[in-house]
Amino acid sequence: MPAMVKTILLVDDDPLYVELVKEVLQLHHHRIVAACNGKEALALLDAHQFDAIISDIEMPVMNGMAFYERVSAHEAFRKIPFIFLTGSEDPQKLRTVKENLRAVLIKKPDIVQTLPATVASLTHGKHA
Repeated sequence: MPAMVKTILLVDDDPLYVELVKEVLQLHHHRIVAACNGKEALALLDAHQFDAIISDIEMPVMNGMAFYERVSAHEAFRKIPFIFLTGSEDPQKLRTVKENLRAVLIKKPDIVQTLPATVASLTHGKHA
């Protein structure tokens, strides 16, 4: 039985990573809606229902951490599984995400190998 199509909100200001994530997740039959910063993503959250959120941390206008805080503070959005993508090697930033947030952290070089299984795990049993 084929898996149900999941709708994923992807938030990243780098068009190359947006295309990479889209390609990887579309191979697994996910629908991707993209935003280039947290402010744009908040508007999309109001207009659509998402099964998961994937966000870069470093972005202009509203970065991933500020976006995460807004999502977590909103009753209707806080239960949506949240994945951070990062190219950062800053140990303190990585530790802060891992220890203090209910988000999964994936390093950008690991997208192809890790992201599909992580999305599947986090959205298992969740209907679009």
